[in-house]
Amino acid sequence: MNRKPWLTWHSTGCWVLLPPSLNTWPLPKLDGVKDEGYVIDPVVSASNGETLRHLAVQGAGIVCLSDFLTMADRAHGRLKPVLADISLPWMQPVWAVFYKQEAIPPRVAALLDFLMTRLPLDRV
Repeated sequence: MNRKPWLTWHSTGCWVLLPPSLNTWPLPKLDGVKDEGYVIDPVVSASNGETLRHLAVQGAGIVCLSDFLTMADRAHGRLKPVLADISLPWMQPVWAVFYKQEAIPPRVAALLDFLMTRLPLDRV
């Protein structure tokens, strides 16, 4: 197993059936390369962030999840940030997936318009 020394004693959770980029954590590689991230060798796999969050809250290991998934748990002390001092600046793409129709339903169009105002345009 090719784990970083500070991950050796921790179970790590990962995503399956999703883009492989979600299994790359915002940590420098062992060789010091900082722009590519660190691909984990997971012990637990799930296809849902909520599942990984619940596993972490129950003490099954550490996970790398979006702030919006962990905000309440961090605020209530159920989860604590780890490795924050060496984490790299990191962003993941946001995808809006919907059925293709003749016209986009008004509620979907409203959501897309809202997201476009909140996301940096250089990342759209």
